Amino acid sequence: MALIAVSSTLIFMTFGSLVYEVSRKLELLRTASSDNVQWTLSQAEVEFLEFDMAMVRALVSDPPDTDAVREAFDIFYSRMETINSSALYKDLRQDPSYENAFSNLLKYMRAAPAMIDAPDSALIASLPQLAAPLENLRLDVRRLSNGGLLQFARSADTQRKGVAETLLRLAVATALLLATLTLFTVFLGGLYRQSDRRRIEQKTTSDRLATILSTSLDAIVVADSSGLIIDFNGAAEKVFGYQRQSIIGKDIGAVLVPQKHRKAHYDGMARYRKTGVKHVVGSGRIQLEAIRANGEIFPIEMSIQSAQSADAEIFVAFMRDISHRVAAEAELVETRDKALAGEKAKAEFLAVMSHEIRTPLNGLLGNVTLLRDTPLSLKQVGYLDNMDISGNVLLSHVNDVLDIAKFEAGKMNAQKVPVHLNRFLQETVESQRGPAQISSNVLRWEWVGTPIIWCTTDPGRLRQVLLNLVGNAIKFTRNGLITIEVEVIDRSCVPPITEFRVIDTGIGIPEGDIERMFADFETRDSSYGRATGGTGLGLGIVRRIASVLDGQVGAESVEGEGSTFWVRLPLAECSAPIENSVRRNSGASVRSLQVLVVEDNAINRDVVRGMLTGDGHNVTEATDGQMGVHIADLRRFDLILMDISMPVMDGRAATRKIRESNGPSCNAPIVALTAHVMPEDITEFLSIGITDFLAKPLSRPDLRRIINDTRFEPADRHPQVLPKPVTANSRAPVLDLEVIASLTEAVGARNATSLMGRFCAEADDRVAWLSDGARGETSTAELTDAIHKLTGSAGTFGASQLKHHLAYLEKLGRQDARDTLDSALPQIRKIWLETRAELQKVAL
Repeated sequence: MALIAVSSTLIFMTFGSLVYEVSRKLELLRTASSDNVQWTLSQAEVEFLEFDMAMVRALVSDPPDTDAVREAFDIFYSRMETINSSALYKDLRQDPSYENAFSNLLKYMRAAPAMIDAPDSALIASLPQLAAPLENLRLDVRRLSNGGLLQFARSADTQRKGVAETLLRLAVATALLLATLTLFTVFLGGLYRQSDRRRIEQKTTSDRLATILSTSLDAIVVADSSGLIIDFNGAAEKVFGYQRQSIIGKDIGAVLVPQKHRKAHYDGMARYRKTGVKHVVGSGRIQLEAIRANGEIFPIEMSIQSAQSADAEIFVAFMRDISHRVAAEAELVETRDKALAGEKAKAEFLAVMSHEIRTPLNGLLGNVTLLRDTPLSLKQVGYLDNMDISGNVLLSHVNDVLDIAKFEAGKMNAQKVPVHLNRFLQETVESQRGPAQISSNVLRWEWVGTPIIWCTTDPGRLRQVLLNLVGNAIKFTRNGLITIEVEVIDRSCVPPITEFRVIDTGIGIPEGDIERMFADFETRDSSYGRATGGTGLGLGIVRRIASVLDGQVGAESVEGEGSTFWVRLPLAECSAPIENSVRRNSGASVRSLQVLVVEDNAINRDVVRGMLTGDGHNVTEATDGQMGVHIADLRRFDLILMDISMPVMDGRAATRKIRESNGPSCNAPIVALTAHVMPEDITEFLSIGITDFLAKPLSRPDLRRIINDTRFEPADRHPQVLPKPVTANSRAPVLDLEVIASLTEAVGARNATSLMGRFCAEADDRVAWLSDGARGETSTAELTDAIHKLTGSAGTFGASQLKHHLAYLEKLGRQDARDTLDSALPQIRKIWLETRAELQKVAL
């Protein structure tokens, strides 16, 4: 009992002391909180004045210190955000006396950031606007600060009284608690026994945790703040090759970190001990390198966490050996590189194949063309027809393979232009009527329902599709009927969906084989004894082209009764294009030209010479690039036809030499005569100074087209193939809505509208300048640069028609065709007005 009495006395004394201490500390804490609130309000006024002074200095300085303005505003903005959002100032914000001051300040804070965060030039322009309200706001800040201080002073007095009352109640409650605690003393023995049981349970839990760590598959290493290892589980022993007893107490950097990473490790530990900053701890799994006991360096995946022990902070590292995973990833990368190398090899093979097959084809088909200009018997004409058919079949196979390569490389594009559909269908049928008659077939075309007269599509690609389908129908039909049916099947779509059906009465296709017919190298009969030829690429090409044209393909067939192959394409109706009043001569050139032919293949030289001399041109020949350069330096030629792959010096090097020289033919048009027809090849040719290109095998119409499309001028001018201008009534769309949609998605609708407004303002000024007389005093180079800048902006905002016309003008400028450029410049205004009207519709 005496012990209990002594204990009770001590408890009372302790509680009395605690009550006094709690009262004192609460008062101090309350005072500190009030002081902090009042300091914040006072500091808000100070920081406003700092911002005001920064604005004044910026207005009178040249240049203005925009960084100081932004910094002062950001500090003041942060302070006001604290007052606006903190619960400590809720009463102040809700006081009607300060509502107007708060409103004025918040309105300014919401409006100013757009100007503050703008580029320096825009901020400098906005400084007067930012400074104007500050004089009135200074009074609002002073009113808010003084009022807040008064309010919080009153609140502090009230709180202190409440604390005093609370402490009094606490004292009474404490007395009651002390009496209660006396009664609970008798339970201390029971509590002690309960605590002992918990100690045993904790030991059991600790042992269980140690078992889990020891059996973990991850290596677990525990180190203290000095980097000394204090625990090392069984998985760590297997991973690193150390025994636990031998490594405990050693420096983790010396035994587990490779030599090349130790400096960084020790620097990090020193930084932690000095500043307490832990960069790696708690950052999740990171990939590093570690070293085994045998010196082997290997990759690990590691995460580190810190924990507080009884003495100090410890670090627990979980590490996993990822050697096998890294090796697997390296193998995958190697496999990918091999696959890419294979793709490159395939592309190179296709390029070589194209060249090696097209070159002899050029000789074959070119000589056939020349032979038709000589007296022939009917039997010889038949032989020539057979040679022509066979050569063109071989050429179509080469083109099929190259089309597949273009599609797989993503370089098969559609060039949509106005097409007279009836005329197009009639020409397609006429081109296949001969092969159809050989098999005793009737070939015709017809519309089902209301026809479309003019539409926009890629006529070359569409013709390729129909020729493949009609060609297949002819192969598998004898003494039958082949019909091309065309029908608009869905006018509700924009553009309407039109279906082309090639219907034949041939042998048909088993139902199970229809789907595979659109795969590459699949044929109806792949045996050597088949009745029809082909590579099995035709329908695969059809499927790819339909995809490029945003369409679909399919087939229906009954074996023994015939087949129907269909292609569904979106075709937009359009008006008939305005025909150019001056038509180019489709036949021979209007005057005799001096032409240099640089070609190493004798047969090809004979073919080109025959075609040119037959049209009245004079031809000089060179057998390699070096000879071509030498001859071009001796005299001026109106046109140079340049083969690309030649011995001694190839066509690329020869073109560069001719262009870089000051010889008489340095400005002559150079047309590549080549079997290299991949898109990347054409791009390279144009970049080195080649004017245009002709693909082998060469045809007379293509050669005449190049000659008629080339402008030949005196030797002191640079002859070029001029681009075709784009006019305001062009059938190309004024806007590319896909580009505008992509821009809106990337920056947001509001920003896109704002940017579009800025573009319109810029374009207004630039178009006006380009269309006015001021440009007459401007050099061609400066004028071209101005056009180039507007071209880029037009492309960004989807102004397709304007962009194409500007590109045309830019090319005229690059070619120094100033007279043509000046005559074409006024057209910009008309195109821009139409473009601007469409942009405003989109912005709405």
